[in-house]
Amino acid sequence: MKKWLTSVRVEAQNYLRHLAGMLLPGVKVTVPIVHTTKPLTLEKWEDAGLQSVIDEGRRQLDRQSARFDRVRTSAQLLFTTALGLLVVMAASAHRVLMRDYALVIAWVFGLVVVAIGVLGAAALLTVQSEFGAIDTALLTYSGPNPLRPLAEAYSQQVRTGEDTVAARVTVYRDAVWLVLLGASVQLVVWLTTIS
Repeated sequence: MKKWLTSVRVEAQNYLRHLAGMLLPGVKVTVPIVHTTKPLTLEKWEDAGLQSVIDEGRRQLDRQSARFDRVRTSAQLLFTTALGLLVVMAASAHRVLMRDYALVIAWVFGLVVVAIGVLGAAALLTVQSEFGAIDTALLTYSGPNPLRPLAEAYSQQVRTGEDTVAARVTVYRDAVWLVLLGASVQLVVWLTTIS
């Protein structure tokens, strides 16, 4: 139970940091560290092994970029859909506000939860992301054989991207759950006001 509560706390903090990063200019969004494997030294590696590390590093960074793009595309769809849901929910205010307090409280709760989900989707679209990248100009300072520094750079850069993508996937998942929860509450409210 304690592990679950810790996980919920970390996810909530991650979500709130992304919201703060969207709403407060200049706030750096730190993400939880999920990629805990530290690269080993490559001092004794041969050129063929170093080239393999470089190739795999490039592929891993490409996969990270593709996963990040999928999350952004999904967040765009969630944002527009949930924004439409908020409009429909707000339009039903006249039917709900004339009812008893429990129904009004449920309606407001659903509205707020969907709005927080919309903000999460918007944060995924606007908050700056950190990804590892290789600066080719700096690589020229490595001399005529940049294989070792390049392999070391790739082995270190992939961690940043993995943490960023994992944080974004988590924020997206949480935003979806919030929108679904708010929509479910709104459905109950709507069914109750039909009569």
